[in-house]
Amino acid sequence: HNKDKAVVSGNCTTDKFSSINLANVPAGKWCVSVAPVDSTLADSVKEAAYITTYSLKKNLVPTDDAIFITNDKISATPDGKFSLQFGVANDSTYVYQAFASRNRLISTNINCLNRGFHTIDFRLPGNREDGSVYLFTVRNGVQTSKQLRVNIDHKNKVSLECSSMRDRLTVGSKENWTVKFVDESNRPQTGAMI
Repeated sequence: HNKDKAVVSGNCTTDKFSSINLANVPAGKWCVSVAPVDSTLADSVKEAAYITTYSLKKNLVPTDDAIFITNDKISATPDGKFSLQFGVANDSTYVYQAFASRNRLISTNINCLNRGFHTIDFRLPGNREDGSVYLFTVRNGVQTSKQLRVNIDHKNKVSLECSSMRDRLTVGSKENWTVKFVDESNRPQTGAMI
């Protein structure tokens, strides 16, 4: 319920798992409360927990926060690419974004966004440092800000390239083999071969 108005209700028992269909519940922050059928058997629980509902498919963002982050754990690929998905609760929301590594500011941008979910693509600089993304907006005199840490997934996918060369015109010439380790971007990598 939200502000003492029940939007979904159902029955459950303590001896088995129960579920409630939240498909038609509007996006937002909701309080889950439990009340016994017979108050002589158990006390009611006023505020057991809060849950947040949203829908990426229907583009429904909770209105409790001006900026809503769907995932606060961001990992960049070994080549430094990552995406940030977030939602804004109102139309014509100016979102200021800054992206910084440990030592320097990498980029800043301002976007006027409408209500719904949005994705921003980033690329870490060549030195492959971890970084942070800062998002903030001011609406009706209230500032909302979010900071997210970006970690690099240092697991490179390395492939092995082999080539051979032999002078076919000279009888008995030796064959020369070249072995190269390269990453996903076809950049040479150091490695060992057994």
